[in-house]
Amino acid sequence: MRYLVNLSYDGSNYYGWSKQKHEKTIQDHLEKVLSKIFKEKIIIHCSGRTDKGVHALNQYFHFDSEMMLDPNKLVSILNRFINEDIYIKKIKLVNQEFHSRYSIQNKTYLYVINTSKKDPFMSSKELNYNKEINLIKLQEILNTFLGEHDFLSFSTSVLKNTIRKINWIKVSKSNNKIKIKINGNGFLRYMVRMIVGYSLIVVEEKKDIDSIKKLLANPSKGSAIHKAYPSGLYLYNVYY
Repeated sequence: MRYLVNLSYDGSNYYGWSKQKHEKTIQDHLEKVLSKIFKEKIIIHCSGRTDKGVHALNQYFHFDSEMMLDPNKLVSILNRFINEDIYIKKIKLVNQEFHSRYSIQNKTYLYVINTSKKDPFMSSKELNYNKEINLIKLQEILNTFLGEHDFLSFSTSVLKNTIRKINWIKVSKSNNKIKIKINGNGFLRYMVRMIVGYSLIVVEEKKDIDSIKKLLANPSKGSAIHKAYPSGLYLYNVYY
């Protein structure tokens, strides 16, 4: 049986998604709980790793087991035993050809910026920018990233293929919170955070839009340098 799990989590207290020997991670915690439930070693495969302090509104992972459990009952069992900053939203059975990572069509990330006074209760959930941003200017800057590019300058990826396509970027504001949604066919490590971080530098007129075009035209690992804090980043949704 192959189970597909949809979940959300607050990544503030975790050292990212992926298992690490001496650190608290989401994958490690979930695998331990699932292994106890199924009474066998369970290995899970996610739609995409999130880094330390990054959150997810809709993350997905799959795992295999010979044991058949009703997906709805499994949702209840898991939510009873996992940490309270993780929530299982839905589980369904899928065929063996389905893969939570390789079957993805596109995904959307959300980045949240607080333009008002610092809220200590939300510090781990948003970027405390604490000053106004011209939304029209920010949208114009972000539009520079639209389309297919080699995004190596905006990543520290070690992958050979660093070409990705950004389908759309939408900027909105409500109650002093700016929300940036970025949809693409795939994302490299730190890519969204470096896009947002560099765009804010351009908003502040410390760099210009042409410098973004040069970084895209002349890809060099991590040369964009500026990286927004992980606190404001959410895996918003994954589309299969």
